[in-house]
This record gives sequence, structure tokens and C-alpha cells, in this order.
Amino acid sequence: MDEQELLAAVTSLLRPGGQELVCSQSGHPAGHVCMTASGAINLSTLLKEFSRWYGRPRNLAMGGYVDPTVTERTGLPLLAPFAGELVEMRGWASGSRWIGCGAVRAGDGEQLVVLVAERAAPSPDALPEGTSWVDSLLRVTGWDARDAAQPWAEIEAALGTELPSDYKQLCQAFGVGEFSQVVSVLCSDETRVADLLRMWRVLLEGDDPSDGPFAPYPIHVPGTTGGLIPWGTSRAADMFFWQVTDGAVDAWPVLAKMEDAEDWDRYEMTATEFLYRILTDPRFWPYSVADSVPEPFFEPV
Repeated sequence: MDEQELLAAVTSLLRPGGQELVCSQSGHPAGHVCMTASGAINLSTLLKEFSRWYGRPRNLAMGGYVDPTVTERTGLPLLAPFAGELVEMRGWASGSRWIGCGAVRAGDGEQLVVLVAERAAPSPDALPEGTSWVDSLLRVTGWDARDAAQPWAEIEAALGTELPSDYKQLCQAFGVGEFSQVVSVLCSDETRVADLLRMWRVLLEGDDPSDGPFAPYPIHVPGTTGGLIPWGTSRAADMFFWQVTDGAVDAWPVLAKMEDAEDWDRYEMTATEFLYRILTDPRFWPYSVADSVPEPFFEPV
């Protein structure tokens, strides 16, 4: 298979309710499917192409050395089929499945492989039972929740879709403003500085899905799926989006992009969890500001 054939096969395996993952390779465990890349492709080409679609990968094995800290939650299902044979492996999380791209020993040489494996959907590990990410943002910022009215019917009618419930709770609890003088969440903004609909329309008007700044993704067009809706920006010109999918609105992934970066970062989490981790988790590279602003705060417009 070449790059495009592999991408198409992976996309098919990622669809909700898609086929059961059963590998045809002798001796391989259940719960994954392996695909062999054409000998005309090199690993760097494959990694670049997959990173364009799925963001920055996790490094699971490099130069024949397997990361001993990898767990079921961080990519172990991508390593299990290749005990003792791994040379390189990078992994991406996508909903209930992992995507892997790497190289394994084969005779006197190496074989490039791509695989899709089952992934146990992570549960929030930083929240007390019954606490939401919005509650946690209120707690860490010391902000008293307000009831900032938002014209959701107007906004969702223009976009042609509902928006995630946690985001709507966030806008209503905080209103328009800036977190830790770093991140602005796009809501309904009378000043038009951080207005979601205005930002979306500006991006849509100038979008070129084939060669624009957000390729290979298009900006969302009402009535379609696969496109991006912006929900946040940073002072460093990072941009944060949802990808509109066929699944539940509250399960839309977050896609993030740093200014002038070639690759996307994809996160299977809500916008509110993503924002919470930016503000509080120093390991949430490359977007965390926890080291430079150890006490998160919120400033309204």
C-alpha cells in the first residue's frame, strides 16, 4: 500500500461501528489490524503524512529501544504484536482506537507497518466524582460563576450544528475574557474581539482546504462533517478548534495548531479539559503555561 491507500484504510477502521479488528498475521493477538507499507515509501514520509491528519505522535519506540513506561493508556496495544521485533513506533489516539506507524525487523532488513488497535477510552483522572471540568476551572481560577447570557439558538443556527454542552457551560459561567493572560475562549462577544461566529466567518471566507493554513482540514461548512470550528486562541497565536464529526457533539475532538507549525495536535478530550490542562498541567506540552503562571486566573473583558 502507498501513503494514500494506508490513510484510506486507517480512516475506514476508525469509523464508529466499523469493522472488528482482527489481524491476519500469524501469531498476532486479537484487537488490532496490521497493514504493510510499500517498499517505495520511507518511514519519515509516512510519519509526516499521518501527522498532517492526526497531529503530533507519541514516541513509543525509537532506534530499537521501546519506552518502558508505555501503558495500556498511552499506547501499549500498538507494541504488543511485535515483541522483540520493534525498531520504531509512533502512535496517535483517535477515539476508541490507536493508530500506529513504524518499522519492525524483517529478515536482514526492516519492514514499515501501519496498524490500528483497540483503545480503552480514558476517563477523567483529575476530577473528584461529580465534578465537571467547568467546576474545576472555577475552582482553580477563584472565579464566581456568572450567568452570562449567550444567544445559542442564533449561533447554532448559523453554524448548522449544536455545540458541545461543556463549552456552553464555560461561556455562561465565565463570559468573555482571558485565562491567565494567555487563552481567550470564543463566545458571543459584543466587542467582537473574541466572538465565535465572527472568527468562524473570517476563517471560512479565506479558507483554502487544499493549501491554506489549516490544510488538510477545511473550515466547517454548515451541513457537512470533518471541518473545523474555532473555539479559542492564545496570545502566542495558537488556535484551538473542534473537528465536527458524525459522532456525538460532546465527543468532538480538539485540534490545536501553533502559529507557523506544519503539524496539528489532536486531543480526544473536551475543550474545557484541554483548557484546564493548559492552565494547570506542566506536562501538557507544548501548550501548557502552568510553569510560567502557577496560579491560574481569569480576567473579564
